[in-house]
Amino acid sequence: MLQEHTRASPMMETLYRTYVAKKCAETTPGVGPRTDMFAVGGGGYLPLPEVMIRLFEDTREKADKAGSMIREAAWESTKDFLDRIMTRPPPAEPKKSEEET
Repeated sequence: MLQEHTRASPMMETLYRTYVAKKCAETTPGVGPRTDMFAVGGGGYLPLPEVMIRLFEDTREKADKAGSMIREAAWESTKDFLDRIMTRPPPAEPKKSEEET
């Protein structure tokens, strides 16, 4: 999943996209579900408040649900199309003229 991050991206967007990337990485062996986030810069670091991480999680869950609904609708549309073309009788062969027989 390409997040299209640039160095000009706003900090809050960058933090959210970092959170989403970490959550996606949890499917990889060795990456656990616990998430600690810090903003680093200006000679120090700042832990992100738990309320911000919960907001990121709520937003990610809503986005996942919306994405799942879109993927399901796309699959249903594709399946309907495939069902129609797979159950359609084959086209009739053209009748041969008397010269061809």
